[in-house]
Amino acid sequence: MKTTMNDKLLGIINGLLDLGAIIELYKSGGSLCADLQTGMKSHCYLVAHDDMIVAEMRYDKSVEIDTVDDVLAAVKSCMQGRTYLSSAWDDVFKQIGYYGAG
Repeated sequence: MKTTMNDKLLGIINGLLDLGAIIELYKSGGSLCADLQTGMKSHCYLVAHDDMIVAEMRYDKSVEIDTVDDVLAAVKSCMQGRTYLSSAWDDVFKQIGYYGAG
């Protein structure tokens, strides 16, 4: 059975949930989407297209996503030099040693 981008996105989401992220799932235009609830200056939505998963952020910035690590880097970039973020992402970043959160 062929793995779809929706399946791949759900696998990535599962990895993020295991780290403690809080994620809202919805569909838009038939595509599975995940609002990563960053609480940062920039939003970060994961969108499963037919051939790729994309993280869509503020200022029309987008990056292709293949792994949980790709998502973590995209979310970190959402801080835009600020120090505010959701408590869930603060905990995730502390857990993985991304920065001295808090």
